[in-house]
Amino acid sequence: MGKDWVDFRVVKQAVSMEMVLGHFHIDWLRGSNHELRGRCPIHKGEGDRSFHVNLSKNVFNCFSCKKHGNVLDLVAALDGSTVRDAALKLKGIFSPEGNQEGAQHPPGLAGRNDATAEPEVINPPLSFQLMVDFQHPYGQDRGVSRETLERFGAGLCGSKGTFARRFIFPLHRESGELVGYAGRSIDDQGPKYLFPPKEKGFHKSHLVYNLHRVCDLQSRRQPYVVVVEGFFDCMKVTDAGFPCVALIGSSLSVRQEELLTKCFSQIVLLFDGDAAGRGATEDCLRRLGRHCWMRAVSVEDGVQPDQLSIEAIEEILRPVVGDRESCEVEVVEDSPMASENNQARGEPDEPVNLELPKRITRRWLQGLSDEDLRKVEKQLSEESGSYQSYDHARVLSDQWHRAYDELLRRGLVVQKQLDQAT
Repeated sequence: MGKDWVDFRVVKQAVSMEMVLGHFHIDWLRGSNHELRGRCPIHKGEGDRSFHVNLSKNVFNCFSCKKHGNVLDLVAALDGSTVRDAALKLKGIFSPEGNQEGAQHPPGLAGRNDATAEPEVINPPLSFQLMVDFQHPYGQDRGVSRETLERFGAGLCGSKGTFARRFIFPLHRESGELVGYAGRSIDDQGPKYLFPPKEKGFHKSHLVYNLHRVCDLQSRRQPYVVVVEGFFDCMKVTDAGFPCVALIGSSLSVRQEELLTKCFSQIVLLFDGDAAGRGATEDCLRRLGRHCWMRAVSVEDGVQPDQLSIEAIEEILRPVVGDRESCEVEVVEDSPMASENNQARGEPDEPVNLELPKRITRRWLQGLSDEDLRKVEKQLSEESGSYQSYDHARVLSDQWHRAYDELLRRGLVVQKQLDQAT
């Protein structure tokens, strides 16, 4: 085909928003793992938070000039050109179709033949390690102890290359193999976080940060864990004395869901106090709550867990965890929690649909018979996957826990202390 022919789909798949921002030297945007905000490079207004970029979805939006779209739309807006001209420009710069001599090729795209490509290995083990300076003050300035930084291997990268002069976090599979690093900018240069390229088989959605330290996949499910969004959240909660893992973002992947429910019988959510954090809480309560005991802890609007003091983290988590950290659940035969065993034996698990009061109190639950209490607990458990809002989720969670605690009080579900030797 002629040199002026371009496949929009190929360009959008091959060229990331991060690559475009780097090419145009738009290096003033700041934000969380995947969300960047800052002054709009298109209309160059005064607002320092009007321009938003979602790196994971490869889209942008300016709330002032109303420009929005994908990488093609951004380049067209920046150059004042058509979308087709923008696609041709990106084709010439990055050569996603592999037919431009001398063009810049993103790693792994040039010369690739999909027909003969070998099956992709997800997060292959890394064959080297980067040099890390644990003494750099950035980590401790964020409130994390030196001991925890060394335990997690987090510090300033002393090696040359992509992560040079970034604060790095080693990333491991659930089985413990090192598969890559995440690098955070500490001098406001470039993107806030960098990760290994997908072209080399790296997939962040297949990892749960710190899981290999908290969960032994060869043993039984661990009693409980606190789940947070980011690296510093995880280290700070660990410093406070609670087992903790991070999603490395505010979204729960299918693989992360599998790993968490396989490893833990009780999960406490502690996400950021923003819209993304509340949305993640809602999603995790609905999906993880089908498999294990759940509780969500909220922080004030605009607050991240790593911004809290150790004492504040203990204050909000200790009442939720209580003595559950040293307990496991033993299901009494024919109790509502035995439904999974009933299904395994092929016994039907009848749906429950009772008329429940708008406000379920402990006094009301105490007046129920054992049979009715079992039905109420089961219905509340089933309804946990159909709530409509974050507030509704919290109400359902509180109601279910009241019913569950009444089951415990009556001896219909027994908690026993774990052997401390394990």
